[in-house]
Amino acid sequence: MHNYKPGDEVFARPNVMRNGTYAEYVAVQSKEISAKPKNLDHLHSAVIPLAGLTAWQGVFDHGKLQAGQKILIHGASGGVGVFAVQLAKWKGAYVIGTTSKDNIEFLKELGADEVIDYKSQNFEAILKDIDVVLDTQGGETQKKSLGVLKPGGILVSTVGIQFPDEVKAKGIQGVQFMAQSVPADLAQLALLADAGKLKTIISHTFPLTDIKEAHELIEKGHTRGKIAIKVV
Repeated sequence: MHNYKPGDEVFARPNVMRNGTYAEYVAVQSKEISAKPKNLDHLHSAVIPLAGLTAWQGVFDHGKLQAGQKILIHGASGGVGVFAVQLAKWKGAYVIGTTSKDNIEFLKELGADEVIDYKSQNFEAILKDIDVVLDTQGGETQKKSLGVLKPGGILVSTVGIQFPDEVKAKGIQGVQFMAQSVPADLAQLALLADAGKLKTIISHTFPLTDIKEAHELIEKGHTRGKIAIKVV
């Protein structure tokens, strides 16, 4: 039973099989929503559900990350990455992120213990015995990640396990997933945001009328945190 009433402030990651566009209004099922963070406005709350749920479910549900373990997060300064870094650090893990040189200090401020500049350093030559890898990129990055995982380690990917034979041969686990709309997970993210444990990073904000420019910026692939669309 969901006792929401008109005027309640909520946030959600709507079912992408039913919704998939930009609009001023959208109908969602009550089982998909949760009360938004009390200490954040709607704009900052709105950037949490998709990337936040992907990070939460990837790191904890599929990666099964525990305190004291090591996690490697690729694209750590991106939309999913910034949440994954913070969540993994909150859990008590040793957090390693890959990014460009300009974002190294930014990620350390978010809690990363170690940051690797993917343009000048080969992470596969530096790291070993990693418990969990969160992969949002695939391709050669995913393939190289197989060599840094310890036996029994977990490769979690949002873009699919592209080298299943190699995964099996190395004695590691490969998990591909898409974030699901789970209100209990949203509630946890809201609690962490209200407690100051989870920061929302918005690099750019666009009005709905400038959605084309927002997509052009996304396609460049080097956005720090999230891009927000404001309906005015």
